Amino acid sequence: MRSPALPVLIAAANGAAYTIHHSVPSRHGECAGPYKVQFDRVGALVVWCYDEAGATVSSHSTTTHSRTVDTAGTWIVDKPAGEALVIRLERRSGRAVITGIE
Repeated sequence: MRSPALPVLIAAANGAAYTIHHSVPSRHGECAGPYKVQFDRVGALVVWCYDEAGATVSSHSTTTHSRTVDTAGTWIVDKPAGEALVIRLERRSGRAVITGIE
């Protein structure tokens, strides 16, 4: 999953908010079924891709975003095939912070 330069998207003022609707969890065809996403407080992002029977077909993780974005908690969401991942961000103490996902 490629991560845009998130802090640039949020206004510089503390309390500024921004919502990302990430419509494709991976490259076309690589995660076409349902998927699960976890953002955790220590900065990891994990994506599990499933087939229609619910078997895991791949999983991916990264911490690349944690250099520029903090995570306020740990969230795990299950998403049906093709549904956008919604990531809520807020500026806190000059940093972009993930405040929730759905």
